[in-house]
Amino acid sequence: MSSSRESLNFSTASPLLAGGFFAPNRWDDLLDYSSILININCLGAGCRLTIYQSSNQVNISDEQEIIISAGELYSYSFPLYARFFKLRLDNPNLANQTALNCQVIFRQNYIPSSTAKGNALLWNAITGVNGVSSILDLSTANQQNITFYGIVNGATTLTVQFSYDGITFYKSQYTYTLSTAGDVGFNITAVAPYCRLISSNNVTAKIYASYN
Repeated sequence: MSSSRESLNFSTASPLLAGGFFAPNRWDDLLDYSSILININCLGAGCRLTIYQSSNQVNISDEQEIIISAGELYSYSFPLYARFFKLRLDNPNLANQTALNCQVIFRQNYIPSSTAKGNALLWNAITGVNGVSSILDLSTANQQNITFYGIVNGATTLTVQFSYDGITFYKSQYTYTLSTAGDVGFNITAVAPYCRLISSNNVTAKIYASYN
């Protein structure tokens, strides 16, 4: 058996129309592989990549969402946490893509993509006191620099929490305080494989994270 193979199900070169998506209704069985490499380049409009892993092709055991900008050369290598894999690409923009290249390669060995970068939507909802965002997984590459940006509709303090295992989180020294509704924008250096934000007040937040 080859040490790597390209996915016939999830590699595509068909540009997405405005509001369109690419989501084959099937799973790839990766019993003999241990990691995945995804390379994406799109022009005309960006896309949202959602990665799913499952142990039984029914229940989702791991899910990641990444925003890819038009013209960005995106490369992401990550280990498998479950036997089955699938992905979905969405073009949430009003413009059509003029080109798209999505290559998915399964590998027996895990090689971290040390230059990987990406964007993730961490928060897009109402949150209560001590409400938390989605988790940003930095365990699969050497990402260290993170920029959080977005908007909240009221006064609050956002605090970065770190975790070693993605389950138990601890507050860090990184905070961002708003005295009223407004934009959010601050940078940190990651010191753990996982991080998220926690809000001190009840607000509606839309927060993105960019990392490299």
